[in-house]
Amino acid sequence: MILHLDADAFFASVEQAADTRLRGKAIAVGGMRRGVVASASYEARKYGIRAAMPTVQARKLCPELIVVPGDFEKYELFSRMMFSYAYDFTPMVEVGSIDEGYADLSGIRGKSPMDAAERIRRAVRETLRITLSEGVATNKLVSQVASKLRKPDALILVEPGREREFLAPLDAAWLPGVGPKMVKTLQQAGLRRIHQIAAIAPQDLALFAGNGARVLWEMAHGIDARPVVPEPPAAKSYGEQETFDSDQADEDFVLAKLRCMADHLMRKVRVDRKAIRTIEVRIRYNDFDECRRSESLSEPTNLEVEIYPSLMRLLKKAWERRVSLRLVSVKLSGIYDAVFQCGLGLLDAGVDTAQHRELAQAVDRVRERYGEDAILRGHDLFLQHRNTSPEKPRKPVRYSSRITKK
Repeated sequence: MILHLDADAFFASVEQAADTRLRGKAIAVGGMRRGVVASASYEARKYGIRAAMPTVQARKLCPELIVVPGDFEKYELFSRMMFSYAYDFTPMVEVGSIDEGYADLSGIRGKSPMDAAERIRRAVRETLRITLSEGVATNKLVSQVASKLRKPDALILVEPGREREFLAPLDAAWLPGVGPKMVKTLQQAGLRRIHQIAAIAPQDLALFAGNGARVLWEMAHGIDARPVVPEPPAAKSYGEQETFDSDQADEDFVLAKLRCMADHLMRKVRVDRKAIRTIEVRIRYNDFDECRRSESLSEPTNLEVEIYPSLMRLLKKAWERRVSLRLVSVKLSGIYDAVFQCGLGLLDAGVDTAQHRELAQAVDRVRERYGEDAILRGHDLFLQHRNTSPEKPRKPVRYSSRITKK
């Protein structure tokens, strides 16, 4: 049996757990930098406040709303502690995101899966002062739906053999991968409920779902063969590296390479509908000695332009020897669901984050259709020119934290 555990209103619940003055009150996390709600307490949700809602709109719905800035270091700590209780019962734990994941309870001894699930819920509630909603079923799909069906603080068991019966009356939108566009298409075809999708032949379903018809049909029947893949949270990352044809000492060239890597990685982040918070730069000198430096953003992002400054700082911190480089790499970790997709502009900074996001998505679409070279950034052009007209590499500058007074 597989357990899906899903923390209820995670960011907001953590803030209420950490500050007793916030308990029982309508609070929203976020809104300080991007002007958008990242998480709303259940007290705030009674007013219609939801994640990704502009804070201005949220305040109109609830004038007494308390807006708390996000503390992602604290959320990551609570997340690790939350999953530690699942590890008490099984090593087969898959962390999907900071606030939800799976645990394979098939091999536990001395306790039933439901008993283990209840013990995890109780331990989290008593020690962390937050609540979990959990689903227990024979596969990941059904357990995930079960955990989300009656939030908050719910535990639902779907007995083996009753997967299709459990899913049958639910809207098609409950199936993973069925977004608003697909929901509209299915509704127009008269396939509003999951049991209606299950009743149609896969070849006929392909008229509406294309190549994904077979998987959609199997999900509608409660079939899901995906295993729980155990891995520590830190292993979830996006990474890319490049070994140079010849040792490099040109800082501009290396930085341009890092930015190109970041462009590629952030495109993958957006495709996965995720956001990242931690950036790591690793360098390898020509004598094979290595150095790596990392830093975390104040908020998760899925925009490459927001990590360019970090790349420059990290490269300077890592490149501390007057030695040319053989390899550079970028790793993006601290994975979040993309909770800031609908932000307002950065009023104080004069930067419109929503426009940056729309631009990034437009560039993604153009490159997907016409190729990577259809749209180029400044560092792409720099590298193209460098490859056609190589210049004599400059010696790396040794960076120091000391400030020279003039």
